[in-house]
Amino acid sequence: MPNSPLASTTSSKSAEVKTYNDNVTIFDEIAKGDAGLMMTDSSETRYQQKLHPGVLCAVHPEKPFDVAEKAYWLQRDAALAAFVDRWLQTVRDNGSFRQIYAAWFE
Repeated sequence: MPNSPLASTTSSKSAEVKTYNDNVTIFDEIAKGDAGLMMTDSSETRYQQKLHPGVLCAVHPEKPFDVAEKAYWLQRDAALAAFVDRWLQTVRDNGSFRQIYAAWFE
């Protein structure tokens, strides 16, 4: 599990650390009270907080434990990659990236 090393170095020695095979079902387990927390990236915590309002909360997503860059997976297609690069630059420049971000994470 990608977050297992982080969990083992930042959690209490008396805490039980369980791993899950995916990052999908754990959020429902937390919402039901069958799990206590999940350590993951801030974008995922913000998204799950939006999906589970009043039930799940992102804890200090503006100050993560560590930093990892996000990326898009694409087919090996130079034209498609150039198109995506142009699109990302355009939406950042014209402010619509902020709107897209807000729609998914706020």
